[in-house]
Amino acid sequence: MDEAMMQQVLARARTARADAALSEAQRDEIFRELHDLAEAGYMPARTFFESCLAALDAEWRLAAAHDLYHYDLTGERILLERLRWMLANDPDSYVRIWLSGILGAQQDDTALWPDNALEGVMHIAS
Repeated sequence: MDEAMMQQVLARARTARADAALSEAQRDEIFRELHDLAEAGYMPARTFFESCLAALDAEWRLAAAHDLYHYDLTGERILLERLRWMLANDPDSYVRIWLSGILGAQQDDTALWPDNALEGVMHIAS
């Protein structure tokens, strides 16, 4: 996919996110296209995914978490803190599962425990 096509996908996604009448099939198609951008490491899409973390619709938060998993967030302290907060507070369990995956995958190999937020959630769940 070339740059122009990636920009078009992102533009369609921005429009779709604002469309309350979007059908499930249309949304799923947009999510598939966005996932392709994430797998390609397209940075403008990452910014969009970060904005989707604040969506009221859990499906958009879930898609954003799913797609952010493909990016290296090393050194992104503010974003990682936001993900930690969401892990403890997001009402959707599927979103929390993907957030835990992101935090675990981003952890430094030398750490004794993958992430304090993961440990905290494990204590809450038990």
